[in-house]
Amino acid sequence: MFRSIAAVLVALSLFFIAACDQSEPEAPVGEEVEQVEALAVEVADDEPTADEETSSTGIERSLLWRIEGPNEPVWLFGTIHGGVDVSDWERMPAEVRQAFEDSELIVLEIDMDEASSPEVQMALASKMILPEGESLQSKFDDAQWQRLQEIAPMPAPAMDRLQPWAVFSIILDGLTGEAEAVDLAIQRRAKNKGKELDYLETLDEQLQVLAATIDAAVLADTVDRYDFHKTRTHELIEAYRLGDADTLESIVYDAEEMARFPDSHDLLMVERNQNWLTSLQDYIERGGVFVAAGVGHFVGEDSVVTYLEEAGFEISRVSPADNDQ
Repeated sequence: MFRSIAAVLVALSLFFIAACDQSEPEAPVGEEVEQVEALAVEVADDEPTADEETSSTGIERSLLWRIEGPNEPVWLFGTIHGGVDVSDWERMPAEVRQAFEDSELIVLEIDMDEASSPEVQMALASKMILPEGESLQSKFDDAQWQRLQEIAPMPAPAMDRLQPWAVFSIILDGLTGEAEAVDLAIQRRAKNKGKELDYLETLDEQLQVLAATIDAAVLADTVDRYDFHKTRTHELIEAYRLGDADTLESIVYDAEEMARFPDSHDLLMVERNQNWLTSLQDYIERGGVFVAAGVGHFVGEDSVVTYLEEAGFEISRVSPADNDQ
């Protein structure tokens, strides 16, 4: 079974992509940034762009783990970027809602409100642009360039000036549909309930990971195998909705597909999971913490669940169905 990098990014929920959809940047800085901002509004008005048949339904079984510590339990809840409808809090599985309510501290990957602020959006728009003199079109043959414009429709001159990861994020939004990231619903609920909030990463850290992972070669692969990536992403969303950790692991981990882009696994998964361990162990010592992060971080041999179990912590899956994990 093959591993799709688009599906992996959905599972890992690099949330600055979702944050880009939440607000329109103001006060354009320079002609190219102004063009990018205008393009962002245009694409948002036309969504869904690449995959109009994508629809969203609720979560039938959660991907929730309980960690025993010296005090109250700590919960790990796997999330996803789009594809499931949790706009109504009651659509969240009951065990997730209960774990959330029982926790004093809610931990997310990044602060989505900060990421969607006008100031940050302006800075992000600037980073989306290629250095002067570079052209995105020059990195593709004519057929690939034409196909890229079909699956991420935008004016060719504007696309030509964008970083590969910026165009990829537009494609990813089309693959996941209009439903918001699950983390957004959790952060909104936490703020409404007056919960304490903390974050595992900064927006800049996530942006650095994406920029290092999504280059022209990855974007070209997405174009050449778009139907495959589309199918795998939909399979991942369905597995997430059903709480099928085994299928999720088989999508996120595959030796043959990982060999296609050998550095992506370490950048997206291993290094980030290892960087989180100190914070997670502090949360376990404290107790009463609900951690929500991309579900890809919680399945497989390089997951934080595996690392924490190897460190001696007792972790159990809540509502595991027939899965081994």
